[in-house]
Amino acid sequence: MFRPHSIASLLAYALSLGLVVTLSSCSAEQSAPLPDVVVLMLDTTRADHLGPFNEQSPVPTPFLDELAERSLVFENAWTASTHTSPSTASIFTGLVTPRHGVQSNNLDNVQLVALPSSVKTLAEHLSLAGYQTLGVGCNRNINEERGFHRGFDTYSSNDYLHAGELAEKLYELQVDFDPDRPMYTFMHFMDAHIPYHSRKPWCPHGREASKEECPNLCRYQSEVAFLDSQLEKLFDRMGWHEDTIVVVVSDHGEEFGDHGGIMHRFSVHTELARAGLLIRIPGVEPVRSEVPAHHIDILPTILMALDLPSPEILDGSPLQPLLAREQARSAEGRSSRVHDERPLLTHKRKGDAELFGLTFGPWRLIEQQPTGWVKLYNIEEDPREERDLTRRRPDMVEKMRARLQGYLTALDPLEVEEVSVDFDDDLIEELRRLGYVGDDG
Repeated sequence: MFRPHSIASLLAYALSLGLVVTLSSCSAEQSAPLPDVVVLMLDTTRADHLGPFNEQSPVPTPFLDELAERSLVFENAWTASTHTSPSTASIFTGLVTPRHGVQSNNLDNVQLVALPSSVKTLAEHLSLAGYQTLGVGCNRNINEERGFHRGFDTYSSNDYLHAGELAEKLYELQVDFDPDRPMYTFMHFMDAHIPYHSRKPWCPHGREASKEECPNLCRYQSEVAFLDSQLEKLFDRMGWHEDTIVVVVSDHGEEFGDHGGIMHRFSVHTELARAGLLIRIPGVEPVRSEVPAHHIDILPTILMALDLPSPEILDGSPLQPLLAREQARSAEGRSSRVHDERPLLTHKRKGDAELFGLTFGPWRLIEQQPTGWVKLYNIEEDPREERDLTRRRPDMVEKMRARLQGYLTALDPLEVEEVSVDFDDDLIEELRRLGYVGDDG
């Protein structure tokens, strides 16, 4: 029986399974037009509140459920950070946060770290390949001043808009683009982010109801359901169907007292660090997978699907070879689990303190530096991270700490590029409304 061992043989096997689409983007004699590419980022959206990633999800998401049936669904996906700007930077560059250096907003310091100019963003890669590029969002943490607009022909950064309003902004802008040329569209939805609204019919309370009458969790869940309904309308209007590469990903989750906190503050626990991630590639058979996936894998996965070269500086990996290996193991009657082969890092910084969440196989280590505070979980047996095993498994704690330190030591951080941002009254008020001011949300 065929056993793929090398990358070349993995790719050959992937081709036989229909897991890799090689579409030449540079040849004038290409046999098929380049597909449109769409990346939809769902801010603050817990993976366990989306039907594709949780059969017992408390939220109805019928549109995403249907999209998942035609997509690659990654059930073991993790975020780069539990804050928007570092996670988005990792999605855009394929780099982990300690390498690209982008951090959370800190209103005590007007100097913020921008996207490193030494690496190309996904928009820049696709622009060079002939794509028109349009970005539309409504989170001030990923603005032009910090370089998130790089590579986009048009980048519209707005104050908070709900999904329907954001779609209207897209419709308004996309009329200026050539419908006969391939298009890359990035959209960033803020619906599940505080301040939560009571969306009917998914939440029966009115917007003016008190928190006792309508708890934040009820509002939050209604926002997720509302977003799902708006995504269906958006896809119908834009025609993003079988001939479009579609990525739907959450930048991080949200906490409702799971580990004693709220929102997405200084924590990297699973309710924040699990990512919802599904990818639809034309011609690729849908599959549910437990391969290890991460924000940093999105860029190389898209580039491989388009037969475009990967950048020299890259922490992520294309997911197609991992999927092929998983399929091969399953076909041979062996366990299809291949998730113990690469460490996945979630990172968050607050001032001089850093939190690292390292996932490796069934184990997850959370360590705060420089204090050395640690927790250890077996997420196969304890997916909600409710039983800390640091005292019971000191041997595994030391192994995971060594693995984390080795991971960080091997990184070659890029030069930090600081930019000055004018925190005027309007910006501060917008950040306060979104829960950032004073609490590093």
